Amino acid sequence: MLLWGLGINARYLHPVLHLEGLDDYCAQQNIQWIVIVQNHMMREKQQVKIQAVNNHSDADVVTNVS
Repeated sequence: MLLWGLGINARYLHPVLHLEGLDDYCAQQNIQWIVIVQNHMMREKQQVKIQAVNNHSDADVVTNVS
């Protein structure tokens, strides 16, 4: 909801695709980055991880959700 509220076009995938298929799916759909929401990170720290799909040398970014 936060992403859509900011005008960012996002797709919600649940349950998540198998990780080995996620890169292929993102390439087919021209997805540049993904937001990974894990239950334990949301519950304990209220954080999500943002991962660049097309450049794996970029470090993942963890950010607070408020």
